[in-house]
Amino acid sequence: MVLSVESKCQDSTRYIGLKLGVNSSKITDHDKEYNVDDPLVPGFNGGIILLSPITKNLQFYTELVYSLRGDKYSYYTGFNRERTETNIKLNSIDLPLLFRIKPGNNKKFQFQFILGPGLTYFIGKTGIKTDKKLNSPDGFRKSIEKEIQNRVVGNFQIGLGFRIPLPQGFIISEARYSQTGAVLSKGAQTNTWTYAVIFPIVKF
Repeated sequence: MVLSVESKCQDSTRYIGLKLGVNSSKITDHDKEYNVDDPLVPGFNGGIILLSPITKNLQFYTELVYSLRGDKYSYYTGFNRERTETNIKLNSIDLPLLFRIKPGNNKKFQFQFILGPGLTYFIGKTGIKTDKKLNSPDGFRKSIEKEIQNRVVGNFQIGLGFRIPLPQGFIISEARYSQTGAVLSKGAQTNTWTYAVIFPIVKF
């Protein structure tokens, strides 16, 4: 529940709040070390936010958010139809530094354009697990794990938000796309589509 209350000076009010959402992600690999043609993998994200006005139609926005993203694919090789399954799970802490542009003067329902850079810190020991298995009941033959190569990378984010008024305060529903720098190899980048709701809770 949103605890903040609207006021005539809402354009100068700062907010601290929560963000909760889901995301879909995959790996884009320009070096072709990882498969890039498979469907998106679901994940989730959540954390704390800070929303601070700069002008009437421009806001600075940052967040400290945990995110789970990755990729998954399989293929067959060899005379015995050996199946290789690769699961990529990446746990990260994201710190975007974004601008929210609000066209128009509607103080209740507002569309917002979102864009800006950020930093992503990948946590955890390993990010990739590859299982090789014969196409038979014998089970998995071997499992290989690889370390995350670049733990801190830059990212760029762009998206759309919609401010929804409530009896007390408001929430923001948004869809955002982000791409990180290379994390798994020289050319492997994460691509994430995020769908989230922002709950401003404390105003100051």
